[in-house]
Amino acid sequence: MFNFLRKHFSKMIREHSFEEENIIIEVRPLSKEEAIGKLNDREFALVRGEEVLIEALFKGAIGQAFTDEPSEFHGKLEEIVNLRLTTNKERALFIASLNAVMRYLGLVKNTKHCKDNGPWICAEKLLEYIKRNYGRPKIAIIGYQPAFVKKLSEVFEVRVTDMCEKNIGKKKFGVLVESYLNNVRVSKWADIVLATGSSIVNNTLHELLPFREKLILYGVTCAGVSRIMGLRRWCISEEI
Repeated sequence: MFNFLRKHFSKMIREHSFEEENIIIEVRPLSKEEAIGKLNDREFALVRGEEVLIEALFKGAIGQAFTDEPSEFHGKLEEIVNLRLTTNKERALFIASLNAVMRYLGLVKNTKHCKDNGPWICAEKLLEYIKRNYGRPKIAIIGYQPAFVKKLSEVFEVRVTDMCEKNIGKKKFGVLVESYLNNVRVSKWADIVLATGSSIVNNTLHELLPFREKLILYGVTCAGVSRIMGLRRWCISEEI
């Protein structure tokens, strides 16, 4: 999958002659306040500091990505495209930069995370969207997102998986959090697979692609990949 994304990104850079310019892309980790504002609910990994949002800046356009291996970068796009992409650190740099470039080109939107009460507003809007378009589906939430789990489980039958050992085996809002090793099994069970964009950075998205007909990626991380791969995406961060 990443070879495909690398080729697509390289082609995009060539087509817009970005490789001929002395263009610098800057990537840095955001503080909790920069990333999510005044939200203090420790159910969120960002608040606990277990995940960090990194931000890429390209000619004034912002792209972001969640990662558990944050880092800084200051260099040319060519260096980003040529990263080995074998670690979460490298994949996060690549994805944040891809999102920033595609945002600059007007190919994607909603590339900056919502703040304060935004995640809860997002969950309410998602609930309305699913009821309106899908009726009463069974929902797999791949990646524990507290607001989604709370709001959706009040109406739908929900199963949740996560990679965080602190969450696995515990009940959250009445729903048992299963291991990410059950991603495929839970996806087979579901009518909708609602998967975090972090699945791109942590390299688990490939196991969800066989379910692409019922797959919806969510969040800022998946902006560019969703567009390139023709996957459905839920993110309304700039509308909140």
